[in-house]
Amino acid sequence: MREYLAKIDWNNTLKNKTATECWNILKSEIDCVVDKFVPLKKQGKRSKKKHLSKEEAIRKIKYKQMMWKTYRHTGSEEDYSIYKEALNQATAEIRNSKRSYEQKIAFNIKHDSKSFYAYVRSKQKVQDKVGPLEGSDGNIITEGFLMAENLNEYFSSVFTREDISILPVLETKFEGREFDYLGQLIVTPTMVAMKIRDMKDNKSPGVDGIPPKLLLEIVEQISIPLATVFNLSLEEGIVPLEWKEANIIPLFKKGSRNKSENYRPVSLTSVICNLLERLIKDHLVDFLVKNKLINPSQHGFLKARSCLTNMLCFLKMSQSG
Repeated sequence: MREYLAKIDWNNTLKNKTATECWNILKSEIDCVVDKFVPLKKQGKRSKKKHLSKEEAIRKIKYKQMMWKTYRHTGSEEDYSIYKEALNQATAEIRNSKRSYEQKIAFNIKHDSKSFYAYVRSKQKVQDKVGPLEGSDGNIITEGFLMAENLNEYFSSVFTREDISILPVLETKFEGREFDYLGQLIVTPTMVAMKIRDMKDNKSPGVDGIPPKLLLEIVEQISIPLATVFNLSLEEGIVPLEWKEANIIPLFKKGSRNKSENYRPVSLTSVICNLLERLIKDHLVDFLVKNKLINPSQHGFLKARSCLTNMLCFLKMSQSG
């Protein structure tokens, strides 16, 4: 997969093309390598006992099953005693394995919260699912397509469209020199590669179907064409249409699961577009911090600051009178 992409002359392939055209070419090549080199996996029955990863636990379970078959065949008291001992050992090992697994996912929650919450949900008696939903006419909707239409109608009705014709006039605070002004962001392959390596590989893909795990596997080969697409997009002021689209996932909040208003939409957008967003955000924040344009009381969306630091500052001010 890496060799295939490394042989492509991206400079000539993407020469004299728009951002959208370059993206379509790049997306086509990515789809091609996925079809050629990524093997298909047959999805079988999902095991509910993910914690049984220790070989010792699996070995003792198999031994217990074997001794049970032996006892059923012979019916002797001696074989039954051996089976009971094997059962007790297997049960103890299963508990130990389960405890180790739970400790592991709890310890790694900061780096892999997805596994932790997936395990918690698997233990809930009431499983997370959407619907059935109550329609506007009061009838219950059970068909998947109709439920999606119902949720889409509700989410659209509560979507806020900002009035951009009336914007506040902000006070000019920039006191730097002319060449210190916020200039054009020039994206380099090194910048793209760095952002890709910062991504979590367990995140879900957007409409384009490109997951972070794939980008991490081909980071060296994909960073050059991505930098080209990003720079063209910034120069033209145009974002490829696919980057504007999203898969909408309804997440249940509280109350009745039959009410559309008790769900909130979560948009799964393109991870490629997310890369560009993060590069632009870093460029803007660096400029604002460098020129001291962010108020000292700002704690949200800043590195090394949070609600906790905000509360600590408030506490200090309260105590000092």
